[in-house]
Amino acid sequence: MSSTSTGASSTVLCSAQVAYKKDAGVLTLTPELLTFGSTSSSQPRLAITTARLLALFASKEGASKVQLRVTLHPLAALPRHITLSLLDKADEAAYSFHFTAGASAISDREHFKKQLTHIIAHNRELEANAALAPVDGATSSSSEPKGKGKEREVIDLTTNSTSPNRAGKTAAATAVNSSAAADFRLRKLVLQAHPNLMTLHRELVMSGQIAEAEFWEGREALLEQARAGEAQLRGKSAAMVDLRPETSESGEVTVKITPTQIADIFAEYPMVLKAYNENVPVPLNDQEFWTRYFQSKLFNRNRTTNRSAVASVKDDAIFDKYLGEEDDDLEPKNLQHHDIYRLLDLAATEEDQHEVDIQPDVTMRAGRERAALPLMRRFNEHSERLLDQSLGNSVDRSRISFDPGNAGDRNYYDDILLDDLIDHAASDCIELNLSQQRNKLTAATSASELDEEGDAKMRMNELEMGQIVRRVKQEMEVWEPQLSEFHPDPAAINASMDDMTQSILLKVERNSRESTSSSGAIPRSTLDQCTTIAASANEFLRQFWSAVLPPKPGDISAFASSTPVQKAARAERMKNGLDRTLDRIRIVVQGLEEGSEVRARVESALLPVRESVEWAITFYETRTS
Repeated sequence: MSSTSTGASSTVLCSAQVAYKKDAGVLTLTPELLTFGSTSSSQPRLAITTARLLALFASKEGASKVQLRVTLHPLAALPRHITLSLLDKADEAAYSFHFTAGASAISDREHFKKQLTHIIAHNRELEANAALAPVDGATSSSSEPKGKGKEREVIDLTTNSTSPNRAGKTAAATAVNSSAAADFRLRKLVLQAHPNLMTLHRELVMSGQIAEAEFWEGREALLEQARAGEAQLRGKSAAMVDLRPETSESGEVTVKITPTQIADIFAEYPMVLKAYNENVPVPLNDQEFWTRYFQSKLFNRNRTTNRSAVASVKDDAIFDKYLGEEDDDLEPKNLQHHDIYRLLDLAATEEDQHEVDIQPDVTMRAGRERAALPLMRRFNEHSERLLDQSLGNSVDRSRISFDPGNAGDRNYYDDILLDDLIDHAASDCIELNLSQQRNKLTAATSASELDEEGDAKMRMNELEMGQIVRRVKQEMEVWEPQLSEFHPDPAAINASMDDMTQSILLKVERNSRESTSSSGAIPRSTLDQCTTIAASANEFLRQFWSAVLPPKPGDISAFASSTPVQKAARAERMKNGLDRTLDRIRIVVQGLEEGSEVRARVESALLPVRESVEWAITFYETRTS
């Protein structure tokens, strides 16, 4: 059961009959507390401050038990902005509740899910704001109400007020909740799309080792990508309408159709729309129309598969008159009535084979298989229809010509001349003054001229160039190849072949040894532990170095503008996480057999992680000593 009531001290958002650790009771949610207790006792058995809620999990639909699970901030690492209730003694990381209200159990759980989702989103927004806000102990202590003023403030919060100031605060709170819910949804999408990141989030954030805002710092690109994906409008499907009948075990043939598919059929096949308008509701109702259509030749002709079944379908007096003739001639029925830009016209070379004695090849012979022509033209028309829809309906092909004027007389030189291929400026290259080139050109080259900057450049006229060409020609006429005089060193060739053969042999032996050795493979459980340790260590290192090193020039992120006190606290927390990482590495290695190949491989794989962690810890201790 779910109820909503207003008390003198707090508002009950929802309540339901649940079982906690096999004990029956009532689960109650207020804006401040999530409590569990029996109806006969006034004191709750379990009380959880709602500000501690981190995440929410629910059992799958159709499960035997309707359960809800919440995870909390640990009491040992409670953020500063959370005020703990005096009743809150919950020291476990997560709590599970089994809803036992029978038929209303699912609705009760959904009600709790809805309310807890808003609370968790609000908690994450407050956590992000607390991480970015400057630490000011004096301000926080002075802002705490004391004495009678504190009592009046509590009374004001539980009193319905209609003042403009109250309305403005409510609107601002609503906007904050909406923004927090949007961020929560984007983060959820990113985690679902990246399973490794979800595992890291569960390992660090759910356990309270890293704050939610700190985890997403530096991953804004993933959130922006998810936001852009959500902002995109899903267009019309490019798939052609091709309904396929299904045959049941009893031999009954059925076709499932939806209103969306009906609209697609009308858009794809205008003849079906015409038949529908002319025959519904008289002489056929809607159901009779579609039943006869799926049994007609018109339906089988419109299909992209099994088109040969048209000949075996019975005649239909209504639908057969809409069949028409097949579009299987060499010339299509729907010809283009506008000039086509020749450089984009696929048929531009259709009539260019008359001047030369060359017959069109197989790719230029339309209608080689006449039965395939109607289907090919249907695909072309479908593609054209999709392009028209994407470009909009404002394109009037009867008024706009893609190639104004006589397309055959148009000069396409400006279109095929690429500017990148034109040498607009003279080359500034200077010929290298090589000794051999100087010797060859001495007899045919006049004295070099000095330019204004004093650089010597060789200049040759046409006469000198002719002399060089003749000299090279004479040398080439008397040149003879002397390959028979070339004798390679057999020892060098044999040594090279031996090296390559030995390398291949070693690789084959290593692969064979790894495949046959049972002790060489790392167990899956150990490999998963190593992967988790490496991922969490990288995250701790990323957070640590971003806190101790100066920000990049031009970095305007929230953490780059944090105060030194905030950065120091963050570095200390990350250093503690690195200490725990070393302990985890030590436990994994000690759990393996000493001297085994698996232990050696694990130590070798975790060596870079361990060295990076030790270096960061040494840097922190040196800096703070």
